[in-house]
Formats: sequence, C-alpha cells, structure tokens
Amino acid sequence: MLVATGFIVFKRKLDDEKRTIELPEPRLVGTISVEEAIARRRSRRSYSDGPSSLKDLSQLCWAAQGITDSIRKFRASYPLELFLVVGNAEIDARVYQYIPFDHSLMLIKKGDYREELYRAALRQEAVREGAIDMVITAIYERTTSKYGER
Repeated sequence: MLVATGFIVFKRKLDDEKRTIELPEPRLVGTISVEEAIARRRSRRSYSDGPSSLKDLSQLCWAAQGITDSIRKFRASYPLELFLVVGNAEIDARVYQYIPFDHSLMLIKKGDYREELYRAALRQEAVREGAIDMVITAIYERTTSKYGER
C-alpha cells in the first residue's frame, strides 16, 4: 500500500516491530481562551534543540484531527489525514500517521525524512530544522461521495 503526502510517497513495508504508539490523553481544557491565543499568536523560526515531548505531540495531533464527539466519532477536521515526519522527539525518527479513533500513531516508514520533505517544500529551512513536520492530506472521495463534484 502506498501513502502519498504531497510530493513524497511512502511505501508501507515494515518489519515485525511495534507499529503503533498510543498517545497520552489530550487536555480538553486550556489555560487561555481561543481569542487570547489568536491575539498572542506569532510565527517563529527559531527552535530549541531539545526533543518534542510525547505529551506535546498528543495535544497537537488531537487539536489538528482528534475526535471531538466520542459518540458520533466527529473529528476536529474532516476529510483530512494527518502524518508526522518526526526527526527530534521522544519517539523514533520516522513517518507516522495519526489515527484519531484510538488517538495513536501508526508507523509508516522508518527514518528521518525531513530532508526529503524540505526539498519537496521548496527548500523551506523551517521544514528541515523543525523537530516534527505535520503533513496534512485530504481524501477527496470522502467529500465527493457525499456532495458530488463541486
């Protein structure tokens, strides 16, 4: 099976090692309002040298794609899929897909692919230097099957 993420195609061929990582439960209550977070938001291109924590990864994945209604299985964004290209975190440098229904990461490919993603992203240094790159893809058939070709 192939998973395409923009300009890069990852082949799902893995050994027998553990293929999923369960993430810590996300926080559902923040310390500031959405309005305050938006007002304070600034882009930054300098990064710490330390690895990203699994707790932070968990929160980012949930905010981007997590289940917001456990009964109806609604997600924060749909029909999108979320992939992580990990280079410097508390988990191994690999490509993972976020699985919102059990709040876990599924291993797609071993290795640090930030350099390849950097080249595919028109050589943006932030892509190569960040600890983790989030790659968001869409499954158009999920929308067109319901709403038709619009």
